[in-house]
Amino acid sequence: MSFPSGCGLYVITYFNYRQNTYSDVVHSALTSCTFSVYYIGMESVLNKYDTYWGWWNTVDYGSAGLYNTSSLTSAAYFTCTTGNLSGFSGSTSGELYRGGTRYTAAAYDGTYFWDCGN
Repeated sequence: MSFPSGCGLYVITYFNYRQNTYSDVVHSALTSCTFSVYYIGMESVLNKYDTYWGWWNTVDYGSAGLYNTSSLTSAAYFTCTTGNLSGFSGSTSGELYRGGTRYTAAAYDGTYFWDCGN
């Protein structure tokens, strides 16, 4: 796929299940370019849906920024007791500067329900 900046923002939210212990939910993001740009910055947020109370809470925030690079990763994490069903949704917003022009992007990958609640 071709983007005006020549770069792309990719996200995934996944569940690391560990039986009878703590598990993790991770929202991971990657900005990738086919060449080096002046600056890449990203902010990632992981939200958890409380199925008991019926509302969303931000459970982690991650940010990163690098100059003179062609790629950057950012992530947000949540560790929980394996058990209660909860919903999770991650989103990332990013910016990059190339040739004096600022480009922005945002991405999310839906809502997932896993046995990961406190």
